[in-house]
Amino acid sequence: GIGYSDEVIHIYVAWNLESVPQQVDEDEFVTRHRIPFSEAVDMVHTGEINDGKTVICLLRAWEWWKQNEPFELGK
Repeated sequence: GIGYSDEVIHIYVAWNLESVPQQVDEDEFVTRHRIPFSEAVDMVHTGEINDGKTVICLLRAWEWWKQNEPFELGK
């Protein structure tokens, strides 16, 4: 069979954010992990991060970063 999807995903990259209390549904569980951007890219290359949309987002953001370097990445 042929598979397809009409799902649309909007992915944003942001920095200098502040943490705020989560507002989730009572049956929703979200765990946040804060890691340096360069470490997340390394995790893509080692296969630790392997979700397609996450991989694409991180690698496209990394390519943009290498061309623009808007500020120094934290470790």
